[in-house]
Amino acid sequence: MELSVRKKCVNEVKGILLRLKNSLDKPDLKSRIIKAEKVLNEFVEEMEEKGFWRVSRFFKRRMKNILLFAYRELEGINIPWHNNWR
Repeated sequence: MELSVRKKCVNEVKGILLRLKNSLDKPDLKSRIIKAEKVLNEFVEEMEEKGFWRVSRFFKRRMKNILLFAYRELEGINIPWHNNWR
């Protein structure tokens, strides 16, 4: 994957996660998590269609971990949105 394409992909995913991060105090957080999952799954499908199977596989395997900060917020546990690989 070319650097310019990689940067675009990173920014797209980062935007999705930042929108979710900024919604952590909203009463409809669960529906926002579902929406973020849907958008990330669309991103995964797009990567797969373009032949970027490693990117697709990475997100398929780690989707719940990537969104862990939001799931934990539903439980009242606050963890950083950018570093939660535990």
